[in-house]
Amino acid sequence: MIIDVYVTNFKGEYCDEEVKKQLPVVPKCCASGQNLSVTFEDGKFKSVCSRSALTFQPIFHKANETHIWSYDSNLFETIVGNPCTYDRYKLEPDKYSKDEFYLLFNGSLFVPFSDPPLLGTRDFCMETFWNESYPAGVTLPLVCFSSPIEEIKTSATLIAYATGLIISVPFLLATACVYLFITELRDTHGKALACHSICLAIAFSCLAATQLAGHAFPSTACNIMAYLIQFSFVSCFFWLNVMCFDTYLNVRRYIHSSVSRRSMRRRFAWYCAYAILLPIILLVVTITMDLSPAVPSTYLKPNFGVKGCWFKTDQAALPYFYGPVAVILFSNLVIFLFTSRAFAKHYDKFKDVTPLDIAHSDFSTSDDWVRLGTVLGQPVPVQERNSSPQRDTQITFTQRLKKYKKIFRTCCLLSIIMGLSWVLEVVSWAAGTGTSAVSVWSIFDLINALQGVVIFGIFVLQQPVRSFVKISKLCKTCKRKKDESEVSVVSDRNSIDCGSGRRDYV
Repeated sequence: MIIDVYVTNFKGEYCDEEVKKQLPVVPKCCASGQNLSVTFEDGKFKSVCSRSALTFQPIFHKANETHIWSYDSNLFETIVGNPCTYDRYKLEPDKYSKDEFYLLFNGSLFVPFSDPPLLGTRDFCMETFWNESYPAGVTLPLVCFSSPIEEIKTSATLIAYATGLIISVPFLLATACVYLFITELRDTHGKALACHSICLAIAFSCLAATQLAGHAFPSTACNIMAYLIQFSFVSCFFWLNVMCFDTYLNVRRYIHSSVSRRSMRRRFAWYCAYAILLPIILLVVTITMDLSPAVPSTYLKPNFGVKGCWFKTDQAALPYFYGPVAVILFSNLVIFLFTSRAFAKHYDKFKDVTPLDIAHSDFSTSDDWVRLGTVLGQPVPVQERNSSPQRDTQITFTQRLKKYKKIFRTCCLLSIIMGLSWVLEVVSWAAGTGTSAVSVWSIFDLINALQGVVIFGIFVLQQPVRSFVKISKLCKTCKRKKDESEVSVVSDRNSIDCGSGRRDYV
């Protein structure tokens, strides 16, 4: 509560009413000649006003539309008392750049990185605190909490969202394992999909942790989690861009000629440099803008950790997250159009050339059969790989048309996966935060959280990948039984019959 209003100077001398209207105003937590001190009572820390030799010397500022400048005044009006209904916290700009503040001439406090940035005289009070660097003390504001400090209760929506993220993680890791450990699937496209799944799994894990326990994280840990989330998500979109581009190249290759393994390895190395180094560069720029004191507050800063373990606002995330993702999605759209054009351009050629003709060409390799089966949507039998070219194939035009339509649908589906989460995020941001909007977009957020399940269903459960998974498991089982039988045979051969049904081994 507000105790009283005084007009005083640094020395505590009072002035009459005539000069009040011309003096700057400052809310002071304690009476003149007193400062806050911390005591421990009843098992709790409490701040009380006590006599002190520290000098209360606030620095006032004036501002216009473009500048803020300091204003020296040793006479000012003080509003004495604690205006906070609940608890309060101290701003320390020397320790935290986000605590930057300006005490204005009319008694308001301008905090650029706060929400809202302008605080009235009933939202804070100022007091002088001892500082080893400044023997006379430092005058800092104590800002009121707008609600009582209680243990944060996670809403049902937040729990559901975090649960969806956690559910997606094992599906993403399983997708990565399938495309990394099954030889038939470990081509350029498979490696890119595995990298995409791993990045998305890291992002989902960190995001779920911050959603459930971010309020308990220290400031440093919160910022580190924000950096990991940004890098993982951006790298994930870059890998999706790689997949789209690689799909376009594969379509062209199946139309014209195959690519050697050496060329594929070299291409994947370039993909890695693109999808990892560029997100790292973006992360370095983001951290520099966020932590560097040389960057003025007028620039758009990320402000990690100010409002959760992420960007403070969606506007702050625009140049560091939404903007780069928008560029990637636009490039995906362009690549998709080129892919569609390639299908349309060579449509007549597809009617006359069978898939076996492609695989039996002079430029084909054994891997072409596997990739051909992946493109067509079904595995090519082993005996067909070693057979001679057969022009008289049983695959009719209708069947071929159906298979190539499936290729086209896969490209469409891939593009939808690339942009779905980003588009829904932007639309939900534009829709606002009303009650109805929150209830509607929470459903879409939950769908986005289950993106790992969708990716697993598309890239693992469908044919021919599912057959490769079964075959790989069957081959391992057969190999294990074969090894056991070979060990048994060798043991029998190295044994000596000693009679009486007893067998000794040498």
